[in-house]
Amino acid sequence: MPNAPLPLEIPMPSGGIQAVHPDVIHVPDGFLGFPYWMACTPYPFGDDQEENPVIRVSLDGKRWSALSGAPDPLQERPPDPDWHHADTDLVLDGGLLHLFYMSTHRHTGDTRFWVVTSADGRNWTGPREIYRGEWGVSPAVVVDRGTWRLWYVRCNPHGSRTESVLLHRQGLSPTALGDPVPCALEIPGHVPWHVDVIAVPSGFEALIAAYPIGADSMTCRLFHAVSADGFSFSLSRTGPLIAPSMFGWDNRLIYRSTFTKEPDGQYQIWYSAASWGLRWGIGLLEGELQDLRPVEIASGSRGWTKFLEDAVGRSKYLANRFMPPAILAWMRKTRA
Repeated sequence: MPNAPLPLEIPMPSGGIQAVHPDVIHVPDGFLGFPYWMACTPYPFGDDQEENPVIRVSLDGKRWSALSGAPDPLQERPPDPDWHHADTDLVLDGGLLHLFYMSTHRHTGDTRFWVVTSADGRNWTGPREIYRGEWGVSPAVVVDRGTWRLWYVRCNPHGSRTESVLLHRQGLSPTALGDPVPCALEIPGHVPWHVDVIAVPSGFEALIAAYPIGADSMTCRLFHAVSADGFSFSLSRTGPLIAPSMFGWDNRLIYRSTFTKEPDGQYQIWYSAASWGLRWGIGLLEGELQDLRPVEIASGSRGWTKFLEDAVGRSKYLANRFMPPAILAWMRKTRA
């Protein structure tokens, strides 16, 4: 697999580079001086209270910075700690930036999708609700010849794989979308979890983070799919495009990812991932789909720190997944 050797150094509001849920738009001639715009959320060691949308800009798609004068983050954390933000998506239409994100309740699965809008990246409207339901994740939005198209996954992580469905809604504006329509998407042996969709001359292409049946969302790998109509998707290859590395920074899971495709067939793929120590980041791959190459714009090594983080993280994962619930409850009570 062409995994990036290190994540990009994308600064986050509270320091560090741990980020997740990237979505990138590329404007070759530039928009407000920058050809690359990214929405993402900080996620230091999986702390969902830090998972608040931010905007980053770049001249080359590799070196990123905060936009001077923009709120950072764009949306503060919800006042109720049982809620948190996640899953950003970014659209540029008619000279306006539209940033989509979700808010979800950690216990009930109640979910809201929101959109905020800006003409300059610095002054944003208040959030407008475009979805309310249960277990909806990963809004992906495309404006296709004047029609707004939203894809998202409805998936109860505590349920069966048959509950994981890619849904599609469309309408004349983000706040006037029609009823959801199930899409055809089959990833053999896997459960779809997070998605990004782009429009291409032949229709649409998607990146889908999916996890093996019998596992959970913290073991995702990344698949690529194509569609002529946006409703029926088929994999471009049977295996994953990117899978967790053996010992790298992305050795636990490959998560929500985003991409661009040039007319000559060259891709840029920004993928979020995590180590077993739950240290998150965003890597970059470039090239043709069958010949992706990693891009490294980072430095430094954590050595033994990473080894210990991964060992503890893997042990916790195995204990939570396979230890009898009664013993887990006793251990938590003892620690308390």
